[in-house]
Amino acid sequence: VINRPLGVNKFLFVGEPGTGKTETVKKIARESHKELFYVDMTQVVDSYLGQTSKNIDQIFKEINQSKHPEKMMVLFDEVDAIALARIDSNDVREMGRATTAMLHGLDYLNDKVVLFATTNLFQAIDKALTRLFDYILSFDSYDRDDLIQVAMTILDQYANKYQFISRDKRIFRKILSLFTTIPNPGDLKNLVKTSVAFSDETNEHDYLRRLYRSATGRDPDVMQLKNEGFTLREIEHLTSIPKSTVGRRITGSSAKQSISEVRK
Repeated sequence: VINRPLGVNKFLFVGEPGTGKTETVKKIARESHKELFYVDMTQVVDSYLGQTSKNIDQIFKEINQSKHPEKMMVLFDEVDAIALARIDSNDVREMGRATTAMLHGLDYLNDKVVLFATTNLFQAIDKALTRLFDYILSFDSYDRDDLIQVAMTILDQYANKYQFISRDKRIFRKILSLFTTIPNPGDLKNLVKTSVAFSDETNEHDYLRRLYRSATGRDPDVMQLKNEGFTLREIEHLTSIPKSTVGRRITGSSAKQSISEVRK
């Protein structure tokens, strides 16, 4: 859509913190080979009278004067900062001017520029502002399958960047299924990142072991892993115990259980 000359170039991403709004914009910029112009809206708000609206005017001026607008992608992160400031400020007229500047800027945005805005507080934004966006997308409707797919994408990113980790998606998926509630994309990314960062580079599966601890709160145990549906090979990877030894432990445990049942 963003590469078609249809005038659809302003998008608003809505969702709780950590749901992947900002990361999604960055990914779109990378995949569409556009330069990302990032604006933190909390930094645009100024306590000096009239300065916030001037800051907004200046930002749109720089955007519209770009020599290659078709290569440009803009992100207004936390655009609700203006709406919230308008509500909380003692000078409502001042923030009203800021909102007017934003309305004017969006209305006269070069249609070759693709603009995204994100918000955690959709209800706080002036409705006149939201109407200027061509498309509003909610990030608050992930189900477990969606989050697993997001996690798989995150794994691919880190496996491409760090060659020492295993791209064992079968084990990875099984570990994710152990989370009572799978974290949102932002938290998922941090979990995978820290699991990789603190893992042993000489053990390609160590990050999976660390991720397992995050999911269950315990170290991998042979019999527990078997009960959770992991194969002998997968248990070997998660415990560093040779598969033959794992097999003997499981067989021995099963034999003991059978004897115990007979005695009863």
